[in-house]
Amino acid sequence: MSLDLHGHSGKENLFFYGCQGIAGMYEVRQLPTIMCKLSDAFSYKSCCYYIQEDRLGTARVALARDFRGLSYTLETSVMGSSLTVAHFQQKDYMELGRELIKGLAIYRSLSVVADHMLFSAKFTKKALMN
Repeated sequence: MSLDLHGHSGKENLFFYGCQGIAGMYEVRQLPTIMCKLSDAFSYKSCCYYIQEDRLGTARVALARDFRGLSYTLETSVMGSSLTVAHFQQKDYMELGRELIKGLAIYRSLSVVADHMLFSAKFTKKALMN
C-alpha cells in the first residue's frame, strides 16, 4: 500500500482519493470505511475512487499501476471540517495522525485474518480432494 498525504484547499474535511480498477471495488473502500468510523472529521462521501484522465500522472496512480497494489492520497482540507471544527489546529492534525495510524493497524489486522481464512479454506479444500 502507498499513501500520499496532501493538503486540499478546495474541499472541506478529510477524504481519500483511491484507484478503483487497479484495486477491486470493495478492497479500495476498506481503509476509508475504517477511517470513517475512527475520525469525526473524515468524510466518506467526499472520497473518490475513480481515476480521472487528468490524474494519470499522479504518484497515486503510477504506484497503483506499477506495483498493482492499493494506493491512496489522503487529502486534509486547509479549510477545516464541516463535520467538526471550522479550522484544523495543530492538535487536530496530531489527532488525525493518530487516527490514521490506528486505521492502518486495523486494516492490516483485518487483512491478516482474511489471508488466514483464505489459506485455511484452500488447505481444507486441497486436503479433502486427496
